[in-house]
Amino acid sequence: DDVKKYFPDTVIIARPHTLCGDDVSMNKIIEYDLSLIDGDYFLQTHSTNPLLSAGTIDRALEFFFSNRNNYDSVFGVNRIQSRLYRSDGKAINHNPEDLIRTQDLEPVFEENSTLYIFSRESFKKAGNRRIGKKPYMFEVPRYEAVDIDTQADFDMAGYLYEYLRKT
Repeated sequence: DDVKKYFPDTVIIARPHTLCGDDVSMNKIIEYDLSLIDGDYFLQTHSTNPLLSAGTIDRALEFFFSNRNNYDSVFGVNRIQSRLYRSDGKAINHNPEDLIRTQDLEPVFEENSTLYIFSRESFKKAGNRRIGKKPYMFEVPRYEAVDIDTQADFDMAGYLYEYLRKT
């Protein structure tokens, strides 16, 4: 009720029971939602990324609409330049016998779930996936990419929020 009070144009879609639960693919939920609403372009964010700023969202949207001929979707990422290993101890992105500086490693990118921008058309062409066939990886400032999955994440987001609010 509060959402409708403050955002009267918001459409709240009640999911069917089959689309509820922790194991349901977000792409299945989006597919269902798109079957019920109009529109050609969509922005998806998550409430578990509370530090994502309006400015970052605006920059991502501006990039998407300025580059639609080159990219069919945009998704938020973290740039990583650290030495990564598999669970068996094997190096993923570096040679342990030739330890170059981490800032000289080729970057790898982690999908951070902060934002997804896509069209109805790209969603369909990609097999009902929000990341299309020609996506652009949009780097989100690290402090905005906090993703709350655990109590520790929640606590960290709270501390970071208080710090950022003071600066």
